[in-house]
Amino acid sequence: TYPFASPPALEVMAGRRPQAADTAFLAASGLPPGLRAVLAGCLSLEPAQRPSATELIVALEEALVQSARSS
Repeated sequence: TYPFASPPALEVMAGRRPQAADTAFLAASGLPPGLRAVLAGCLSLEPAQRPSATELIVALEEALVQSARSS
């Protein structure tokens, strides 16, 4: 499922600000909660709310460790 109503690049090219992503699909994805939170942050329209590359690496490592513990 595509998280945006329409591709953000097309919205910008049409002169419109993209709508926020629908992150409801993440809840039904079966992904661990930590990874869902990371992905939801990556889908934010506001750059300041998205994780930096370093934050993303740390969050993904933590999600991986948590996933390994629960397996």
